[in-house]
Formats: sequence, C-alpha cells, structure tokens
Amino acid sequence: MIEFSYSFRIFSILLIINLLACFCLAQPSQPNSADDSLSTPYNSHTEIINGDTSLIKSTDSLHIDSNGTVKISPNAIREQVKYRAIDSIRFDILKRKAYLFKDAVVEYEDIELKADYIEIDFSNNELYASGIADANGNIIGNPVFKQGEYVFQTHEIKYNFKTKKGKIWEVITSEGEGYIHGEQIKKLDDNSSFIKKGKYTTCELEHPHFEIAFTKAKVIPNDKIVTGPAYLSFGGVPTIIAIPFGYFPIQKGRQSGVIMPTFGESANRGFYFENFGYYFGISDNFDLLLAGDVYTRGSWAAKVRSNYVFRYKCRGNVNLSFAQNLFGEKLTSSFYKTNDFKLYWAHQQDPKSNPTTRFSAHIDIVSRTFNTYNPSSVRDYLSNQYTSKLNFSTNARDIFYFDATASYSQNTLTGVVDIALPDISMSVNQFYPFRKRNKTGPLKWYDNISLKWTSQFANKVQTYDSLLLKPETWENMHLGMKHLIPLTIPIKIGKNINWNSSFNFTERWYLQSMHQIFMIDTTNGENNPYILYHLKRDF
Repeated sequence: MIEFSYSFRIFSILLIINLLACFCLAQPSQPNSADDSLSTPYNSHTEIINGDTSLIKSTDSLHIDSNGTVKISPNAIREQVKYRAIDSIRFDILKRKAYLFKDAVVEYEDIELKADYIEIDFSNNELYASGIADANGNIIGNPVFKQGEYVFQTHEIKYNFKTKKGKIWEVITSEGEGYIHGEQIKKLDDNSSFIKKGKYTTCELEHPHFEIAFTKAKVIPNDKIVTGPAYLSFGGVPTIIAIPFGYFPIQKGRQSGVIMPTFGESANRGFYFENFGYYFGISDNFDLLLAGDVYTRGSWAAKVRSNYVFRYKCRGNVNLSFAQNLFGEKLTSSFYKTNDFKLYWAHQQDPKSNPTTRFSAHIDIVSRTFNTYNPSSVRDYLSNQYTSKLNFSTNARDIFYFDATASYSQNTLTGVVDIALPDISMSVNQFYPFRKRNKTGPLKWYDNISLKWTSQFANKVQTYDSLLLKPETWENMHLGMKHLIPLTIPIKIGKNINWNSSFNFTERWYLQSMHQIFMIDTTNGENNPYILYHLKRDF
C-alpha cells in the first residue's frame, strides 16, 4: 500500500509537469493567436513592474541598471514583426526560432514576405523562405518579397530585417519597362542589388522568347542597370551579337536614355531587333526619339519622332520613317529591294492663343509598300486610303472671312493621287451700303438694300504617285475662280404689303481652256490645252 502511494505521487507529479509543458508549448499556435509579434514598441528604457527582476534570466540580453530600468541592446529591432500562417506555427524555444507553414506572411516596416514556408530566427533577426513540394513533387507557394513598390518573385530568399540585406535565388522582378531574371541576387540596405548570372528582357513570360544575358550586373532602383559583358539570346540560344558592357536607364518620368528593342524573327528578313534607339527628354515642351530596326539579312529602318506642346498655344507630333527592305538571295533573279518612307505630322492650335486665326495640320503620306513591310499596327497594314490636309482661317472683326486649305489624298492600291493646292474661300458678311452708321430715326427704303460677297478659288489635279514629281503633272492642273454677289432689296408698300427683290451676280474665271484643231488631211482632230483668261457671267 505504501509502495502504491509513493508510485502514485510520482506519477501525479510527472503528469502535472507534462501537462504544464504541453500547455506552454501549445498556447502560441492557437488559431486565434495567428497574429503575433517578435517585439513590441518600447522606449529606450522600460521599467520593471514592482521592481521584480526574477523574471529576467542571467543569459538575457536585457540588463538592469541600479535605477531599476532595462537597457535595450543596440542590436534590438525597433518595430513590430507581425507573422501569421494558415496551417500552423511551430516554435523552437531553445533555438529561438519560429516555423510558419502554408500561406505564411511576415510583415516588418515596409517589408512583406509571403511563402508556403517561412523560418524566423529571432536571435539573428533573419528570415528564410521557400516553397514546399506538393503530393506530385512540384514546388508550390514560392516566396514573394515586397518592399515598398518593388516586388520579387523567387524560389528561395534569406533576409536580415535588421540590416535590410539579403540573398535571393532564382528571382524575377520588373524594373522600368523590362524584367530582370537572376540566378542569385544580393540585396543591399540602400535597395540596390548585385545580380549573378541574369538576363534583362521586355518579355513578361517566365521563360522569355528573347533576352540580353549577362554574368553580373548592378541594379540601382529608379536609376540604371549596369552589366558586364552581355549577349543577345533567343529562346535561351545565344547569338553572336554581344556587347562589352550594358547600360540601361530605368528612371521614371521624363528622362533621357536608351530605348530597349523588341526581338523576333521575320520569315523573309531574318532575325531582328526593332525600335532600338535613344530618347531625349529635352524639356517639358519638346522631346525627341531616334530609333532604328536591324535585320540579319540586310534590311534596316530609321525613325525620328518628336512631340511638342506649348501651353495655351499649340501641340502636335511628328513621325518620319525610312526603311530599306531586301528580299531574296543576292545575285539571283528573285532578289529585289524597296525603299519606303512615311511622313506623319499632326498639329493643333489652342483656341485661346488667337481667337480670330486658326491653323491646323494633319499630314499622313506613305509610300505604296511602306505599311506592307513596316506596319506599326494591324490598322496600318489594312489601310490603303490616306488623306492629308493643311488649313488656315482668319476673320476681320467678324466681317471678312478667309479660309485656305491644301489637301492630298492617295490610294496605295491603285496609286491614284488627288491634290488640291489650294482651295481658297473668301466672304464678306451681309452689309447695307446705303445705311449710315449710327443712324437714328426711321429707315428709308434704300437703307434696307443689302449685299454679300463670296469668292472661291480651286487648283486641282489627279495623277499617279509615280508621276507626282514630273513637270507635266503640274502643267495639267485645273484652275478656276468663282464670285457670287447676291443683292437684296426689301420694299414695304403701305402697311400690309412687303416686296422683296433679289438679284444674283455670278462670275467664273477660267485660266485654262481646250482648243480643238482640225487637220487639213483628216477628219480627226486633237485637243490642245492653252492658258487663257476667260470670263463667264450669270445673272
């Protein structure tokens, strides 16, 4: 009986100790306590409640001075570290570590780390994160590291949230208008990074179609990317196109710098990179882009683009392109070459600059095969009708109006060109020639006599684009002018009868006529144009 009591007491003591230990270890991982913190905010000194120091172990980093206050270690962090996980959180008290499983999140200041596995080392203020393997052996839940506006997608990361330095493996991040892939990245506390075995591309895919590969590089956010020796690669296959070093500006806003090209392959012209050039952010009113295309079979293109804007005055843009395309094998009958061009200019005047005078421009002129071989969009490729127009208009005190237009229309399928150079319209508003200014009293019958004047001038020609610069094209232009003067005479007879009379005077000026000449020995004739000032009037 005594042995049973003694054994029972020993068993009871061990049971109580075991339950207390389980309770202490299990309490932090309760579902309702998923949000925890590594440390709570404090001042440089924290007072001990009731002056009791028995809760502080001799091995703790907190030390109490003679005044009963706690001295904080200089290596201690100053902000809360929040962490949570969907599956579970496991603590190792001896190693001072926490292990987070499934959809884990750690937040510290402006840093956010997400992964399916995160390890927090409280002793060294370090984080480690990676994905985990699913039932099929595929890695899922890879880490996503976010600091401010920068986001890294990676396979593995180790980061010290005290020094803000870290290492990242197999990372993909966006910089400027491109994407950086790196086998290993070392992140510094100033947000700059060193990359080992990486590539830069404008393709957003995880395995890009093209890239500029390099062995090492440095990235300074919102500034530039500098690389060592680099080469162009398509689908992971390197090419002979290489550079001793690379420099890629990635500043935000209006900044001068290199424009990254797009890469691809043309069935007829070979591999290419397009729109490679330099952008000049000259001022807030004006910029300039010089770019070009290069193909491995000899074709090339040069482009000049500019935008301009002047507040309360005008705005517009200019686009000038020239392309030389080579097709077939040289020294064979199938080889041919085309020289194409495009001129585009759009200009718009601000109505506030001059209320009485307007000038606008829309110029869109292309060679017949430019958009066949060098389209910038599907719409350009399918378009065959292009119209250009320049217009100038003004008025004097809302009495006299003048409008001049020059237009150019072309069809790239037929080659037909219609030119109006220029169309002029002039008019005078209705006026009363016999009415005195500021007249008072009743009006006489002749005071209501009114006149208007309208005049139109046209100079037009239709030809083919291949004959546009020939002298005979301009000799065959059709010129003419038309004047119209309506006269209105309203007469009131008695009190109830109104009599309105109107006369229209029309005069046409023809500066070219056809003169038919009959030959003596034949009944056939021929028409010879000649210049003649000829009038025709209608009443």
